[in-house]
Amino acid sequence: MAKIQSGCKNDVEFADIIEDLSGEEVVVIVKSGGACDGVDCCCAWEGLLCSVGRDFIFLIDDGERIFIPVDAIAAIIEDC
Repeated sequence: MAKIQSGCKNDVEFADIIEDLSGEEVVVIVKSGGACDGVDCCCAWEGLLCSVGRDFIFLIDDGERIFIPVDAIAAIIEDC
């Protein structure tokens, strides 16, 4: 079976991958959800990845500032 290497990264830390996405439009899937005002809240946040801190990432979407703890992240989808 042929290996597909396009876009793959080996032996790279999660923090380094997040840092590489800084300035990109991303969708962040978080581990927890819940109910807001009686309806289920979505666990996906979309926006421009502005900065990466040690314990959180910072997104902006239409002027809304979104801070997400790194340990709450289940997945990050790069907007291709």
